Amino acid sequence: MAFARASWMVLLAVAGVVDGEYTHCGAISKYSMPPRGVPADAVKLRDDQFVKVKDGTAVNMKALNWFGFDNGQTALDSLWAGGSSATTDMATIAYQLRLLGFNGIRLPFIFKDLKGPIQSDWSKQPCMQVSLDFLAKSTMDTSDVVQQRMDPGKAPTPTVPLPNTKANGCNSYLPDTSTLDRYLWTIQWFIANTFYVLLDFHPMGLEDTSYQTESFVNSWTWLWDAVSCLPNFGQDMQGRIFLNLLSQPDSMGQRWEATMTSKGKAAGLTDLYLQAMDAIEGLTPGAATYVIEGGGQTGLKGTTWGNGFATDAGAIIWNELSDPNPFFKALLKKPYRKRVVISPHVYGPSVSHADDKYAATGSFKMLDTTFGYLTKQGYCVAPTDCQRFPVAIGEFGSRFSDPKDLEHLNDFADYLDNEGFGITGDHKEIGNWFYWSWNAKSGDTGGIGELCGSKSYTAIQTSLGLKMASMQHQLTT
Repeated sequence: MAFARASWMVLLAVAGVVDGEYTHCGAISKYSMPPRGVPADAVKLRDDQFVKVKDGTAVNMKALNWFGFDNGQTALDSLWAGGSSATTDMATIAYQLRLLGFNGIRLPFIFKDLKGPIQSDWSKQPCMQVSLDFLAKSTMDTSDVVQQRMDPGKAPTPTVPLPNTKANGCNSYLPDTSTLDRYLWTIQWFIANTFYVLLDFHPMGLEDTSYQTESFVNSWTWLWDAVSCLPNFGQDMQGRIFLNLLSQPDSMGQRWEATMTSKGKAAGLTDLYLQAMDAIEGLTPGAATYVIEGGGQTGLKGTTWGNGFATDAGAIIWNELSDPNPFFKALLKKPYRKRVVISPHVYGPSVSHADDKYAATGSFKMLDTTFGYLTKQGYCVAPTDCQRFPVAIGEFGSRFSDPKDLEHLNDFADYLDNEGFGITGDHKEIGNWFYWSWNAKSGDTGGIGELCGSKSYTAIQTSLGLKMASMQHQLTT
């Protein structure tokens, strides 16, 4: 399948705004673009929800993580698996993720990798191409009702035709021009196939970009400059792509305020987030949606890395927590205040190593204190100036071999659904989450991999109501 460039290339050479493009856009990327496909409905934030721009109906992110641009692979991980396109070809795996019911993807990266040379020659290799019928039957619900509707040739049609891996090998379409181009192509492919995409800066001690505000801001504006200058950004990407500014700040020893780490002084999250968002707004006013994580609050029992939005003065003093109040007070003066999503991470005891406060009411108070309150009470700078925030759980997951993890997941699902014991009165239903992860090689959680019958998939299907695709003519929203 040839991915030819379209006529927009000529238009982008014209100075000024063309079809939603920006005046800061310069040279065009040199790789062949994927087809535009059928992007998901654009969303915006309203109160504590994502809603469709076109009609205001709510959209829940049922999503997962797929890493690889953050660990030296310079492509999505697991494409080295070999064998069939079902396990080795990125585009084919994306089709299966839609069949499994996911509508979003979180793509971890580090700037060092995006700016570095391509390393993963193994990502392009011969592989056996399997049929859509095979993919659907091995991925979707195998109940009699569904099987009766799965006659040969009745598998859901991919939004974008899958590449011919028999002729060209798996992943032959990935650009070789640069790692950044590969990342951009990956973003475009997922958006073309009706996914929402979360760009996730995921350093985890592998680079020090977040320690200095200037470096952090420059790196994010470099990446956003490239993303916002992609063709048809305004029509196809805006409202479908979100920016996770810094994943798990605690892994870098960072807090809301500047602090000393083993590598020297590190900037505080308040300055990092606000200055980065200010700079991005300067490039594309009103176009970006920001996703932020907390830090410096693991002193509150049961809290894991990525969480940490407690603003209650008593909780902060008693537990010696880092204080996000200055951030929220400054944020509510910004023009982008209603384009910010709160994204804590919540893990069960096998990952968090919590011996208590991980299940039922033992954990619900902590969840309300650290982020749940932002969906109902919101943050107030005055009696008449309060703002609620959408919450999207950025990471959760497990191998689910420990019964305690299943207990935690079931109770956490009640909390998210605001049902049963999960009704605390201090939070609203939270319908957005990104499971960690697709990759089976994730050390402490394993991954869903290509098997819909895995413990991971079965657990989130049962507890969180993830629904496999129905037999429809085409996979769309």
